[in-house]
Amino acid sequence: MDGKRKSETIAAVFAAAIAVLMLYCQVGQFSFLEFDDNLYVTENLAVRRGFETGVLERAWRTNLAGNWQPVTFLSHALDVELFGLDAGAHHAVNIAWHTSNTILLLLLALLLGLPLGPSTVLALLFALHPLRIESVAWVAERKDLLSTFFFLSTVIAYLEWTRRKSAWLYAAALGLFALGLMSKVMLVTLPFVLLLLDWWPLQRSADSRAKAWARLVLEKWPFFLLTVVFCVVAVIAQQQAGAVRDLGAFPLGVRIETALVAYVAYLGKSFWPVDLSPFYVHPQSWPAWQVVGAAAILLTLTAAAWRLRKQQPWWLVGWLWYLGTLVPVIGIVQIGDQWMADRYTYIPMIGPVAAAVWQIWRFSKGGRVHAMLAAVLALMAVAALALTSHRHLPVWRDTAALSAAGTQDGKAHWSMRTNQAIALAQAGKMPEAIVAFEAIWRDHPRDAESANNLGFALLSAGQIPRSVEILREAVALDPAYHAARVNLGKASLQIGRYPQALEQFELVMAADPQDPAAYAYAAVAIASQNPDRALALAQRATKLTPGPNLIALDAAGMAHAAAGRPVQAAASWQAAAQAARQHGDERTAAQFESKAQKALP
Repeated sequence: MDGKRKSETIAAVFAAAIAVLMLYCQVGQFSFLEFDDNLYVTENLAVRRGFETGVLERAWRTNLAGNWQPVTFLSHALDVELFGLDAGAHHAVNIAWHTSNTILLLLLALLLGLPLGPSTVLALLFALHPLRIESVAWVAERKDLLSTFFFLSTVIAYLEWTRRKSAWLYAAALGLFALGLMSKVMLVTLPFVLLLLDWWPLQRSADSRAKAWARLVLEKWPFFLLTVVFCVVAVIAQQQAGAVRDLGAFPLGVRIETALVAYVAYLGKSFWPVDLSPFYVHPQSWPAWQVVGAAAILLTLTAAAWRLRKQQPWWLVGWLWYLGTLVPVIGIVQIGDQWMADRYTYIPMIGPVAAAVWQIWRFSKGGRVHAMLAAVLALMAVAALALTSHRHLPVWRDTAALSAAGTQDGKAHWSMRTNQAIALAQAGKMPEAIVAFEAIWRDHPRDAESANNLGFALLSAGQIPRSVEILREAVALDPAYHAARVNLGKASLQIGRYPQALEQFELVMAADPQDPAAYAYAAVAIASQNPDRALALAQRATKLTPGPNLIALDAAGMAHAAAGRPVQAAASWQAAAQAARQHGDERTAAQFESKAQKALP
C-alpha cells in the first residue's frame, strides 16, 4: 500500500469511527435494563466480583442466562473491575466494540477487493443501521459485539493465510474462531462462510471442481470440529436453563413456517427498517398466504442469485452468507418466545448489503453520470439510516422506555409487561406496579415467576399476609425457584414466623451454597436465639457478596447485641450505615446509625 492510499485508508477509518461515536454518544447516558442486564451484570454475583482471584474458573463454570460464554463473562467482569456498576461506562465499552467492528468490516472489504469508497459506505451502512441498536445500546448484548469482532478477525486472518500459507496465521484464525464461539455460539456457521469466500472472490475452487471442494473442506476440519463441539455445548446449556422450547409448544411445522417468514422479515427490515420492536411475540401460527408468499420470495431470490452466479457472483455469496449465518437463530431450534430479534442480523445482514454495495460500485463504473448517481444513492442511504437510528435510540434509554415501546401494540410478551411493572415500582409507583403484576399473574396463573413478582411487590408495599399467600403459591408451582423461597422467608420474618422463615432459607442454602441472600436472611432469623451460628452465616454471606452486604451486617449487629457485645454490634451497624450512605441511601444509613447509638451503653 503506497503512502497516499494508506493516508486515505486511515482517513476513512477515522471518518467511520467518528460517525459511529456521533450517533451513539447518547448511549453513554443510558441505564442498565431489567431485561437481561440484571442476569449478565447487575445481579450476577459471579460477574460482580470482577477480576478477583478465581475469575478464570468462574468464567469457565458460569452459565450466563442459559449460555456458556466465558469470553463474554470475562468482558463484563473486567468492566465491573474497572468501572463498578457505572452503566454509562459499560455502554461506552459496547460503543467501542461496535466501532472496532465497523473498522474491521471496512478493512475486510478492502482485502476482498472492494475499493476504499464503497468499502467505507458498506461499513457505514452496517454501523449506522437501526437494526444495530439492540446490539450496541443493550449491555447484555456485548456477546454480539465480541463474537462479531472475532468473526471478522477470523476471516481477515484466514484471507491472509490463503495468501501466505503461514502456519501461525492458520492457528491465529482457528484461535480467533474459538474465542468468538466462547463469546456467542451463533458463529458456528463461520466455516461455511470461509467456503463461500473460497469460491468468490478468492476463486480457490476454479480447478477440478470436486477435488477442489474436497480439499477446501478438508483443510478446514479443525473449524468444523469446533462447530460440532460448540453446537452440543450450546444445546446442553440452553436445555439446563430451560430456554429450549419443546415440540409441544412449537411444533416442527410451525418452526419451519416461522423460519420462512423470518427470513423475509429480516431482509425487509434490513432494507426498510420500520416497525422495530424490542420483542417480537411469536404468534403460534401463520396464515397460509404469508408462509406461501415467503417461500415464493425466498425461492425467487435464490434462483436469481444462482442465475447470476457467473456474471455477478457477489449476489450468490451475499445471499448464501445471509441464509447460512441466520440458521442458528432462525427458529428451527426455538429459544424463548420470540420469533425474531433485531440483534440476530448483526452478522447476517453484512452479506446482502455487501452484495448491494458491490453492485452499485459496478454500476458507478459505467460513466460519470453513473458515478454521481451511485454517490448520491449511497449518501442518501447512510443519512436516512443514521437519522432513523437517532430517532429510535431513546427506546433503549431505560427499562421504562423499553417496556413502553414493547407494550404499545397491545400484544406484548409477559416479560415486557413485567419490565414495565418493575419500572413502575422503581419509580415509587407501587400501587400501579401491584395492579400490573396482578394482571400478569391472572394471565399466567401457572407461572412461578409471575407469582413471585407479585408477592415481592406486595411484600415491598407492606401487604405481608397476602404476600405470604402469593409467595407460597410461587414455591408450590416451582419448588426449585430459590428467589421465591427467599422472598417467602423474608415475608415470614416480617410477621415473626422465624422458624418458617429459617426453613425456607435453609432449603435454598442446601440447594445453592453460593446464594448470599439465603445466608444473610438466615442469620437474621436466628440472630437472637443462636448468635454464634448467625455470625457464621453472616460472614459466609459477606464472603459471597461483592461489596458490603447490608443484611449480613445488620444480622451481625443483631447477633453481637444478643450475645452481649454492644461495641461489636455498634461497629457492624456503623459499617452498614457507611455502606448505605456510599450508595446514596441516607434513610437506611440513618436507621443503622440509630441502632448503633442505641446499642452502646
